[in-house]
Amino acid sequence: MGSGKDAFAAYNARPAIRARAGGERKGVRFFELAEQLVRVGHSDAALDLIYDGVDALMRSGDLGRLAALLETADPFQSDVDVCIALLSASLPVRQSLPVRRLLYESLFRRLTGLGEDAPQALAGLD
Repeated sequence: MGSGKDAFAAYNARPAIRARAGGERKGVRFFELAEQLVRVGHSDAALDLIYDGVDALMRSGDLGRLAALLETADPFQSDVDVCIALLSASLPVRQSLPVRRLLYESLFRRLTGLGEDAPQALAGLD
């Protein structure tokens, strides 16, 4: 994959990427692109991409890809805000995704380790 700036340009130039948010490799493609956007300072675009991608997976009923994405997200390696967005966006199907709880618990530990108020930051997302 190219640079983060290339990723941002591709995201802005091709709105159809939102419709294809499930992507290849079990739905992880848009997550990787969001991580690149964060690295180059485009957090808002990254979060939009996460919400759009998760929404597309839920609307298509592809909870298998969404579960794979939630398994891929590691709050100790990935951007914390991107992980919070994953939890928030997947809230409507939380009962169907037991793996989501693991992401919540890891993110809680990560936020606590950063000295953040994890219960407040994750309020309503469990």
